[in-house]
Amino acid sequence: MATEIDHNATKQQIVDILQANTDLYDEDDEDKITYLEVGEPEGTPLPTPPTYPALWVTNSRTLETIIRKGINDSNNHAYLTHDVNYLLKLMVTEQDSIVAEKQLDDFQKEIMETLEADILLTGVTPLTLGPDDSWPSRVETFRQELDGQGNRGKTITWTLLFTTT
Repeated sequence: MATEIDHNATKQQIVDILQANTDLYDEDDEDKITYLEVGEPEGTPLPTPPTYPALWVTNSRTLETIIRKGINDSNNHAYLTHDVNYLLKLMVTEQDSIVAEKQLDDFQKEIMETLEADILLTGVTPLTLGPDDSWPSRVETFRQELDGQGNRGKTITWTLLFTTT
């Protein structure tokens, strides 16, 4: 039987790596991400976390594609490849669209550099089953009204490749 991926542990590892970067995260500094957690923001309009900027690490709509590979002596698949997609939902509240766009661009750069520096997600507490590779596969922007204030954000799709036996 193949080893399955613990998606919650992997998402928590991403959060831990991002929280460890003091240039990116500080819950008391509004120039940095002040709210960071595993999970999906709920509700419309989006809920107000304790403070913004905020980042959620959650599942993509297409979370995982599994491909069976090879046949072993027991007439079973020798291994599986898992192409996994997580979403990093980043939001700021800023009325000035130029300022909001710059904030989002700066955060995106720091997030991507932080995760690309640790493509195997070894981070502060390595996963039992770490990925073979990881990379950003798409970045989308959005704007949604939140309690009468401009709420702008980006969604980064982070793709991880696992091989399990």
